[in-house]
Amino acid sequence: MREKWFWAGIILAVLSWIGNSLYYQSKQIEHPIFLKHFYEAADDGDQYLKFYYLANREDKQDIQSVRIKDAVVLPYSQDDFMAGENNPSVEQEYTHQDLKVFTVSLKDMLSQMKNKGAFSFNIMKVVMSNGQTFTADIGHVTIHKQYKDDKILEEQIASGSNSGDTGLFQVLKPITLTSVSLPFEKETERMVSVKANTDQEALSKEGENDDPSGWTDYEKKSHSSYQTLNPHKNFSIKLKQKDWIELATRFKASTLAYCDFSVKLHGTSKGKPFVSTALVNFQPVLSQNDVDRIISKNGGG
Repeated sequence: MREKWFWAGIILAVLSWIGNSLYYQSKQIEHPIFLKHFYEAADDGDQYLKFYYLANREDKQDIQSVRIKDAVVLPYSQDDFMAGENNPSVEQEYTHQDLKVFTVSLKDMLSQMKNKGAFSFNIMKVVMSNGQTFTADIGHVTIHKQYKDDKILEEQIASGSNSGDTGLFQVLKPITLTSVSLPFEKETERMVSVKANTDQEALSKEGENDDPSGWTDYEKKSHSSYQTLNPHKNFSIKLKQKDWIELATRFKASTLAYCDFSVKLHGTSKGKPFVSTALVNFQPVLSQNDVDRIISKNGGG
């Protein structure tokens, strides 16, 4: 009888081990899954692009290089003797995967480009350390020769949170704002809203506050009284020289993309058109459910 129970226990242990192994394998992904990135950058200095992806926690292989257009780009490192050290690096750990980041030098990438003009890309070829290759959809990145900004608005204070950015600007000359535009509009207009506040009495007090953290509590501001600036509708906001305008961008809670771009403000000053820009930076905070949904959407797990 004891022998019977002994073998029954062994069989149950083996079945449990097989079940756990199958469940573990079912949660693994074939190769890293890149999140979406919507970046604008200018080739006017040493800038770095960070690309985020999910990789199995137990994987010993990692990204060795990426091919973007004509350029084969290695992991960036400030120390040539330690090239690639901690790049890629782990940003966050989840149950079966890690969120990792691969940093590339824009200067290194551009030095290899045959076409030296502005360009965009949305895919890159990834080479793993074991030689495996795959093509990753990374969202949309645009590299400008230079940003067009007529310097009509001067940013005095900026604040950011997990929901978006707020900037307080002072007007350098009389203007009429007439429209806004977003890059990558098809994707970004579903993720972010742009609102404006021109209450001069309130904003002048904020502008005089010497403590940047005290002039606005972004998380508590509802922005319900702000004017929504819809990219598809013209408007008319008249501002005098030295007037204030507060611009707030708020990303939807469902946004899982990394964003670093400019909202463009269009208008006229003394009858002449101008374009001014407000920078937007957003990094999502992923939950385990978010990670599971990303993997499921990409055919993994």
